[in-house]
Amino acid sequence: MKNQYFGDIGDYGKYGLLKFLAQHDVKIAVNWYLTKDEENKSGDGKFAEYLEKDEEYSKYDKDLFGTLMLLGTLFSMMASGPLLTAIIRTS
Repeated sequence: MKNQYFGDIGDYGKYGLLKFLAQHDVKIAVNWYLTKDEENKSGDGKFAEYLEKDEEYSKYDKDLFGTLMLLGTLFSMMASGPLLTAIIRTS
């Protein structure tokens, strides 16, 4: 897992599948590990445009879609600085 790819279309599919399995009493275990972000000159791997297509993609899992949209927005704001600065100033 890499922070730079959080919330992309692959995550939507992964989390959706895990949620479906858990809701159907399938015991699951996940062993993810976080690795360093890569310098990504080509933009490869950041497929989050689906989050801009609410009507097309949210129909599969509205709660998961909304959560990824919210967390992706917060993550982007933190990465760009304003939210992180606001949090630090209020601490």
